[in-house]
This record gives sequence, structure tokens and C-alpha cells, in this order.
Amino acid sequence: MSELAQQWLTRRLAGLEPSDFVDGILFFCTAALVPPPSFQQAWIVYQDHLGSPWPLERAEEMSQLPAIPIFCDPSDDAQVASMSRIVQAIDGNGQEAPPIIWVPHTVPPDAGQPSTQVDPMDPRLGGVIGNLLHIGLDGLVPGEPEGHMLALVVRARLRKLATVSRTLNDVVNERRSRARYVDQLRECMNCTLWQYSRSRLAPCIPPIDPALPSGELRRIDGFDVGAQVGQSLFGRVCRLQLPDGNAEQNGAGQHDGLVAKVLDKSKVVGLHELKFIRRQLDVLQLLSKSEWAHPNLIQLQQIYHTSTHIIVRMDLGGRENLHQRLLARQAEGDDERPLPEHRCLAVVEQAINALAHIHLGPEVCHRDVKTENFAIRDADGEPLVLKLADFEWAIAQPKSSLCRSKCGTVPFVAPEVVLQREWDGMASDVRSLGIVLLELLCGTNFLERHLSSLLARGPRGRRFWRRVDDPSIGQMLRHAFQNPSLPSVLLQAECRPELQSLVPAASALVDGMVEVQPRLRWDATKMRDGLEAFPRLSAQQRGDLVLEE
Repeated sequence: MSELAQQWLTRRLAGLEPSDFVDGILFFCTAALVPPPSFQQAWIVYQDHLGSPWPLERAEEMSQLPAIPIFCDPSDDAQVASMSRIVQAIDGNGQEAPPIIWVPHTVPPDAGQPSTQVDPMDPRLGGVIGNLLHIGLDGLVPGEPEGHMLALVVRARLRKLATVSRTLNDVVNERRSRARYVDQLRECMNCTLWQYSRSRLAPCIPPIDPALPSGELRRIDGFDVGAQVGQSLFGRVCRLQLPDGNAEQNGAGQHDGLVAKVLDKSKVVGLHELKFIRRQLDVLQLLSKSEWAHPNLIQLQQIYHTSTHIIVRMDLGGRENLHQRLLARQAEGDDERPLPEHRCLAVVEQAINALAHIHLGPEVCHRDVKTENFAIRDADGEPLVLKLADFEWAIAQPKSSLCRSKCGTVPFVAPEVVLQREWDGMASDVRSLGIVLLELLCGTNFLERHLSSLLARGPRGRRFWRRVDDPSIGQMLRHAFQNPSLPSVLLQAECRPELQSLVPAASALVDGMVEVQPRLRWDATKMRDGLEAFPRLSAQQRGDLVLEE
């Protein structure tokens, strides 16, 4: 076979010079075949299976070559393995590697042997060809042409590879140019949004602090950023701890701890989102002023601004929210944590006082009052403390002004928020708090038991809300409470046994707060006056906190 392969090589290269292929070309062969004398200086025999050394003396030269054809018998596994080693070694030069072309070489077609020529395009060799192309082979010569046809085919392959290479380079360069343009455009938009627009539309956000690193912060202003405890529209909420692992005291000297709301600026893509952040920060700053600070409101501590994030440091308020606390009250066995009457009274009083304060004082409406947005600290031996939190949807609402955004959470949201184009944010807050009080007195997910077609319940009490802008939701909520006394009727039927003594005082309160017609619904003043019907609590039971001067 080797003699026939030698004869065939002599015939194929007869009358040719290396320059007929391309100037400066270098040939590899995976069999011990001798080329015509004119090819001797441009010919390397490499048989990896026989331990042939790699021609290190020509390694530097290979990166300067215009092309490297490899004569290899595709029917010989040992030769194919040697060719794979050649391709890997040459392609290791990266972008400097020359084109590598496979020239199949077996025996003369007239040798009288069956299947003397093996077509590398044969599907049976698909795996071999695919592997070679994957590791760096650039092309192959179909069939086994000879003489000037062989040189022409190789030149044609090189010309096609050069054309493809230029096309790819043009595409890459164009995409790089577009990417640079996009980066420049993004930088201009970022500058416009976070410098010019911020200073004009959201001055509550401080300028970018160059001393703060970009990306996710692990430490800020002496605090370690700890575990995530919540989620917001533009980021997440994380605990803040001192380096020794202890939670920091808040401004009132209580061990509530602190949190950082980390807002990802990449999610803020326009002025609408910037104004949204501005509204909540304006409200937090307003409610944290000494004039409007309140023991039952979360207090803002500091706002930081990096090139990638806005970090809002504020009170944690408690290790759980009211929804989680009510679930613990309903748990069974060792997980049950009772909530006695005097502590429920403390929740009622503090929740109403918090909402009445923001309505009657700074004229702020929360617009997403629900059990999940009340932080609670309820430790044995300490007074219960409730704080209204999560002011993402909050907005200052002067008298006679109305809201338009569809916001809130079913089933706490008022029907008019879903059904009307404009609605009174403060009236909707009162209605939402009324549902919160019903859940406090009757049990969490209480309303779902009476509106089973409205909501679906998930594992561990998690709720899967339907969209608040679905008109059918508003119609169902409005229809369900057409009877003005339905809240008190439900309260009398469903109130928890240990809280039955509160039903007489709470009946008028929930009827007035959950009233379907906004014009007939109690306002903050009536709601606060309704507390007079409840039993009086001692200072220790009430859990009052005194703000530091």
C-alpha cells in the first residue's frame, strides 16, 4: 500500500512547484512519503503514532506561512490521529495560525484496488471531519485531484477562506463599532439620567460618591451588608450588621437593626422610573424629619449613590412582618406563638395611629397597606412595637388631589383603585387597613375563605394575587361588600375565640373603614376616634416608644 501511495504522490505533484499552490507554502504528510525534489524544502513528514518529534525549529516560521496543506489518508486511523495533532499544534498559534487544508491521499484510482479513493465528504466520516473542524481545520479538498487541478483546487480553497476571513473580519469590526456606539450611547444616557435629570427631577438622590465602589457592596459606612430579607421593585433589601455580627441600634435606642434597600440602577431605564424612586425617597425623607417622625413609622437613615446602585439605609423595624406573625399565631404544635388580646389591641392602636399620622400630618398616602408592610417586634418581656414600612408606592397627596396609578395588593386594595381612573389615596388606605384589622381579628387569609374564586392559596400561606388592574377584581370586591354591615357580620362570625371581647368595639370600626363607597368611608380622624371604644391599655401593654430629642 505504501508503494502505491508513493507512486500516487509522485503522479499528483508531477510538473508542479510549491509556488504553483502559493508562495511560501509548507506541506505536512502523515505517511513516510517522499515528494519530488522541488518540494523537499517545503515538506515535513510527521507521524505522531511512530513518535515523530515536532519540528520546533520551524514553529516560529509556521505563524508566518500563507497556508499548510496536510496529505493524509482518511482511511488510516493512525494517520488521522497524527493529522489531529498537527492541527491542534498549528491552531495553538491563535489568530496567527495559517489556514490548514486537508488533502486526502490514498492510492491511484487505477490501482485496481476497491475503494482506493476515500471521499472525506462520506457521511461515515462525518464525526472525524467534525472533530477536525472543531479543533482548527479550515478546509478540505474533495476527492484526490492531481497535477495542476490539485494546485488550482488548493488555491481556490485558500481564496475562499481569505474571502470568508475578510467577511468575518468586516462583520466583527462592524459589530465592534456598533458595540462601541452602544456603549457611548449608554454612557450618554447614563450621564443624562443620573447627572442632569437627577439634579433637576430627583434632587433627593445625592450625586455619585466616587469613594464608593461599583457593583454589589459588601460593606458600607462601617456596616457589613448581610443576608437578603426582602425584595423591592428595583432591587433587594438586606440586613446591615456591625463587623462583630451584632445588629446596630436605631435612633430610638432599640435593637431593631438596620437594613439597606439596594436599588439596581440598570433597571432604571427612563424618567418614569427615576420619578418613581424620587417619590418614595421624598416621602421617606419627609417622614424622617423631626416634625413628622413617628414611633410607628420606619425611619430613613442615609442615602448613598454609587455608579451602579442607590443604597437606602433605614430601620428594620422588626425581624418579621405582621403577616408572618399572624401565620405563627395560627401554627400548630411547638411552632404556635399566641398573640394575646392586649397585644392585638396594641397592633390595632399602633396601626391606626401610624396611618392617621401620615394622613393628617404630612398628608402622605401609602397606597399599599397590607399585613406584609407592617414590621413588628414582638419579643417576650418587651412591649410590642409595630411600624408601617415599604413606602415604594407612597406619595404626598394634598387635600382635594387624586391618584391615578393602579397599585396595591388584592384583597387589601380598594375597589375604586381598580375600577376608577382617579381615586382618593387616603380613602383607599383606610379601606386597606380595615382589611388588615379583619385579618388580625379573624385570621390571615380570612377574606379568601369568603371570596374563594378571587384568590388562590399557595403553600405556607403565601398568596398568589391576580392583577390589580383586572376589572373583574374590582367588581368582585365591590359586589362582595355591597352590604355596609357585612364586615361586622363577618367579624362576629369569624373572630378568634380569644378576641371575642373586642367584637363590640371593632364592629363599627371595620364597617366604617371597609365601606365600599369612598365618600361614605371613614377618614383618618374618624378612624382614630374609633379607638376610643376599645379597652384602654397601660403604657407597657401599648408598647409606646419615645423618640429621642
